[in-house]
Amino acid sequence: MFEHLGQLNRWSGRLLAAAFFACLLGAIPAEAQFFNRNQEPGTPTDPGFPDPVPGKIQVLKGQEVKIELTAKAKGPASIVEFLIRDFPGAGEIGILESKKNDRSKAIMTYTPKLNTAATTDKFTFSVRYPNGRWSAPAKFEIELLDAIPKITAPAVVEFGRVMVGDEVQKEIFIQNSGNAIYEKTLILPEPWHLLSPKDGKVDLAIGGSTALRVAYRPTEAAKENFHFTIHRNGGGIPQLRAESYIPFSFTQNEWQLNYDPKGFNRTAKIVVKNHSDRTLAVGIRSSDDRLKIENNRNEIYLNPKAETKVEVEIPASDPHLYEGTLELSLSNGYLTNAKVRGEVLPGRLELEIPGAKGGTLINFGDVMAGKSIQSGVVLKNVGGQAVQFEFDLEAPFEALTTGANIIGPKTAQPMAIAFSPQSTDSGLFDETLLVRSADQQLAIRLLGVARQDGKANGPSITSLRPVPAIGNGAPVSPPNGNNPAPAIGNGGTTGTRPPGAVDSTGLPAGELLNADPNRSALGFLPRPLKERRVAEHLKPAFGFALEDKTAWDTTLTFQAPPGSQDHSFEMEMLGPLTNTQTREVELVWAPYTTVEYTREGDRVSAHIKGLAPKGTYEFRIFTVNANGHSSLPSAAFAVETDMPMDWTWIYAGFGVFLLVLVGFILIQMIRKRRRESGSYHPRYGY
Repeated sequence: MFEHLGQLNRWSGRLLAAAFFACLLGAIPAEAQFFNRNQEPGTPTDPGFPDPVPGKIQVLKGQEVKIELTAKAKGPASIVEFLIRDFPGAGEIGILESKKNDRSKAIMTYTPKLNTAATTDKFTFSVRYPNGRWSAPAKFEIELLDAIPKITAPAVVEFGRVMVGDEVQKEIFIQNSGNAIYEKTLILPEPWHLLSPKDGKVDLAIGGSTALRVAYRPTEAAKENFHFTIHRNGGGIPQLRAESYIPFSFTQNEWQLNYDPKGFNRTAKIVVKNHSDRTLAVGIRSSDDRLKIENNRNEIYLNPKAETKVEVEIPASDPHLYEGTLELSLSNGYLTNAKVRGEVLPGRLELEIPGAKGGTLINFGDVMAGKSIQSGVVLKNVGGQAVQFEFDLEAPFEALTTGANIIGPKTAQPMAIAFSPQSTDSGLFDETLLVRSADQQLAIRLLGVARQDGKANGPSITSLRPVPAIGNGAPVSPPNGNNPAPAIGNGGTTGTRPPGAVDSTGLPAGELLNADPNRSALGFLPRPLKERRVAEHLKPAFGFALEDKTAWDTTLTFQAPPGSQDHSFEMEMLGPLTNTQTREVELVWAPYTTVEYTREGDRVSAHIKGLAPKGTYEFRIFTVNANGHSSLPSAAFAVETDMPMDWTWIYAGFGVFLLVLVGFILIQMIRKRRRESGSYHPRYGY
């Protein structure tokens, strides 16, 4: 029974809900109902539909735009719904929304594809009133435009006439009149340079403008007509024009140095042309120190549009072949050069009396008949080619030469001139020494007096000192030849003429008397103290080699000349002396006898004794035969002795060693006694 009551309640609730819903439907007007079966389609109550308005628009590719769709409705207050029928193919549309203030219009976004090749696009749309019918579709056409910047710039930019090495700057104003942003990194080839912007990046908004600063820096002469591509549109390629020229130039690229016989040098006048309109300060230098520029100039001034001459020279002291360059430069970096060439100078002889610069007279003074005395000359070839020569000299003068009759370039050949009157000769001898070559003849006058009374003038030598070590004192110049030749060991008397005195011949005392024909190893021009009779067939020693040296002596070896088995050797040492008559210090070659000679075959060992520690000495050696005749002197050589051993430090060191030794012995003795007494501590060592 209760189950039937429950089912009855459920059905009662449902019936009540259905009755309530029917009452609500009856209260709604028939026009507002969803379904009105009493009204047929097309009856006068149908509102119809609005008319869609076709449209057309231009759009840049890749840029989003808003498109307004319009419909012709009954009134501005009419509500119109929009529907896209056909979608665009080259772009995408966004949300379609009704315009708030005008419900007969709608707004939507459209974005064309950036890389599309299409030039047009379209879509269709329909409209209706709410719950009304949709209208026929209307077409909306879209013209797609490429987003292109457009740069406008001056058609021509003139930089004018510019000197190589200089710089001219110009500003180029550009503007973007296109429909897109302009972004590009600009690069200019040399000699053009983009100064601003420094990194070359240009960023111009639509309608924006800026100024480009461009510099022209030419490195060679040329006419420039460069098209500067800023943008490839018609007005974005300005033309840059300039003309460059070199500031100056040599009138020829190679110059030959001409030989000047008077100055015995090679010179050339270099011509430089200034092509500019202003005075230029130009640096000038040669490729090496051999080519000398007049007045040692390192800068010359070039007048505008004029030629300037510059003299260059290879001095006579440099006779060799020359090939080099001369360089001109501006402070702006421009430089140019030309080749300079000079042929080898011909050979040229000069005859010099050592110690008598420019002298042409050798006065041998008074010489005892039957004796011989020597002086010397130096024959030089200051040119760059070998010269063949010959001597012309009459007795009793003779030229003692050991070399050939040809002298190489830049070579000096010392020669001894001897005055050797015969035992029967007497009086004044006046001869001329002639040295001839193919195109030269040199002459030196020789004077000498042969005496029969056994008397000859000469200085008194009272002291002789060894030459000082190098660096311990200034070298002393030799006398200028106002003293006559000494006569030592020949039984003659001694005496001295004052400078400028007149001898028995009535002529002034010699310009240089008895000058040694060889320079010493240290460069001095001393004279010999010992008078020697020179035999031309005797040859001097050669091939010197140092064997050993100490603080007090030195040992050297040399090669004995051929055929000298029965000959002896004599050594001379260079040293200063004081002439008591004139109180002048002179450098002389003095005999040095503290020498022990040991001969083994053709090799001779000379042990030189009696030297001082840490000293430098110069020696030369003569070959002497049994008759007392001497050869010409050997080449001078220098030897140096060692430092003496310092015994002070040796004694001090030996004393310290003895103290250490005694201390060690005492410690050992103490340890031994403590071991024997049992008081030794091994841990502490005592």
